[in-house]
Amino acid sequence: SSLACSGKTSFALDPILGQMKHALLLGAAVWQALKSFAAAVPTALLEERALFAEDPEEELSGGATQRAEEEEEAQEDKPRHLVRPQFGKSSPEIVQFGIYAKQIDDIDLVKGTFNADLVITLRWKDDRVAELAKKLGANLVTMPVKAAKKKMWLPDVKVSNRDLYGVDVISSAITVDVNGNVEKVERLLSHLHSTFFTACFPFDTQELHVRLASTSLMSNELVFQPIEGDGISGLVEGALNTSNFVLGSWRIEAVKEVDSSLSKSRGQMTVVVHRRSWPHIQSLLVPELLVLAISCTVFWLPPLAAFAMPRVATALISFLTLTTLGLRTNSMIPDRGGLAWIDLFENSCQSIVLVALLLNILVLVVFHSFKEERIGFTMDKELSGGCPVIAVAIFTICFYKRDSQDLAFLSLCNSLACVGGSLLYLLLTIYRVRVSINEKKKAAQAEHIA
Repeated sequence: SSLACSGKTSFALDPILGQMKHALLLGAAVWQALKSFAAAVPTALLEERALFAEDPEEELSGGATQRAEEEEEAQEDKPRHLVRPQFGKSSPEIVQFGIYAKQIDDIDLVKGTFNADLVITLRWKDDRVAELAKKLGANLVTMPVKAAKKKMWLPDVKVSNRDLYGVDVISSAITVDVNGNVEKVERLLSHLHSTFFTACFPFDTQELHVRLASTSLMSNELVFQPIEGDGISGLVEGALNTSNFVLGSWRIEAVKEVDSSLSKSRGQMTVVVHRRSWPHIQSLLVPELLVLAISCTVFWLPPLAAFAMPRVATALISFLTLTTLGLRTNSMIPDRGGLAWIDLFENSCQSIVLVALLLNILVLVVFHSFKEERIGFTMDKELSGGCPVIAVAIFTICFYKRDSQDLAFLSLCNSLACVGGSLLYLLLTIYRVRVSINEKKKAAQAEHIA
């Protein structure tokens, strides 16, 4: 019976053992296939993985011996790649540069800033990095900047007139060829500083600057050189469409700046822009001219007692309105040491309105206080045409001289014209009133004698 039981057990285990044997054979076959596939992977792919790996521990290798050799080679190459190619020689590094503006907007005269979407191209020669492309068997190799910093020297060029935290790198890549030519291309969203001149506002022309400089190398170690042609530098057509300016011209150049012991070579792009003046004429100049015209209409009202208050109120409100409009204009341009064209224009407006206010009071005094109604009506007729003529003459000079030249002299001339004209008219009025009073006295004496 025991033999029968053992025979039955052996018969029951045979299928299980067969399945286990089949699984082992299948696993061995898969293992052999994986080994064959791993052996067929090209060595170039392993080297490329090691080139772009951000963590050295992630680099692929064929074994412990190969890994040790690569680490030793990296330690030997590290000092050599950290210094510039011409280190120890008398010649500086030549870095060619190009700046291409995709968009320029938000030009703020008060803060002295503007925004720019830029594509910056840098080119230099480094024969030591030609091996990177040769190892991979390619004519060109493109890699991220983070990986390139571990393999080669970089000039560390930054936008020097950027605002604090004013540069956002959208993309960046470095390309190396078998001849040792290196090219770095970056796209930046930048918030930049620039110096603006507001003497001709709102007919001004501004220069926008984008400056490049190495953060560590002086002018005897690194020299910039602009890239000519190839469309590397310039502006996209319509780059200023979202701003209040139009493109005049642009230029790219390399300059050397020496400040005490700091000597730097800088790559610079200058964009000359002209303001679209018509929106400012509509929003700033036209309202002030309308207020000036309203202040001159007081002489068209009769100098009777019923119109005395409307005449004075109209002149006063016009003057206060001009002062308020001037505050709005001052908020659009920064504090300045000298006069701007807009200051000349507003000073002229305020001077004419103030003169109209004072002469209006003079007419009312002559008409009501001295009871010289005939002279009052005559003065109204004269001033209703005289004030607009003086205003037209003054503003003709203002608009003729919009180049910010002799602004102080023109402002003085306008003020003297208003003040001098008012004083002469005052003296003429006094003379008329005295003559009229004397005539009335003589007429009264003659009547009394008769």
